[in-house]
Amino acid sequence: MTAMQGEEELSHATAFVVEVKGYHYLVTNLHVVTGKNQETGEWLPSCSLHSRPNLLRITWPKFNATLPDTSTVRLYDDDLERLYSGGNGMFEGKYPSRDVAVIAVPPELMPYTRGRAYHLDASGEVALSITDTVYIVGYPDNARLQSGAPPVWTRGSVASEPNFSRDPLLVDARTRPGQSGSPVIVHRREFRHVSEGGFVESFPDAARLVGVYSGRTTDDSDLGQVWSTEGIIRAITYGSHWN
Repeated sequence: MTAMQGEEELSHATAFVVEVKGYHYLVTNLHVVTGKNQETGEWLPSCSLHSRPNLLRITWPKFNATLPDTSTVRLYDDDLERLYSGGNGMFEGKYPSRDVAVIAVPPELMPYTRGRAYHLDASGEVALSITDTVYIVGYPDNARLQSGAPPVWTRGSVASEPNFSRDPLLVDARTRPGQSGSPVIVHRREFRHVSEGGFVESFPDAARLVGVYSGRTTDDSDLGQVWSTEGIIRAITYGSHWN
């Protein structure tokens, strides 16, 4: 996904689709759509008051030859009034520093999102513990973005105790610009456990969405922040207008 002002490319990021109660939402980071650091309120290097995102250009992985590779979502109208505010579907987290942006998927984009959304109504059965492996699934350094190829899976490990009542979770991973807004996945391969009595218990493949990645804590650190699925649901249910 590319944040644009008109025809000017401001930044590259990643986004994904979730489904809640039958509705589809595009999830990314708030700093991607505002052009501002959510903790300091300062403009990002590529943005300013007169050069800030007013639309998102989404490049879709190629899966249907009848659909274009790209589509756009406008953030403002010609008078710089927000198109997504209040009941129109743009929400942020409850707290200003929560780096989560959720956009209701417009009807014209539903052909892209059917069958591709993470279902947040279903509770995940894969527990998460410190040092567990997770995957940040996105497009580092704009890698393969223009080709519409599948994303890159970057391996990381859980670096703080998973307590999602206190977002964000920290993960240790060598990520790059462009991976902001990536879904973070935990995956367990099928395995069997044999008890001392010879009883065999089989555990099937399982995976779940952990949250949305918002980038490294500092430029010289490999620690990055993950905002939980619970935070995404709260943003949809109780979120305030983004600013």
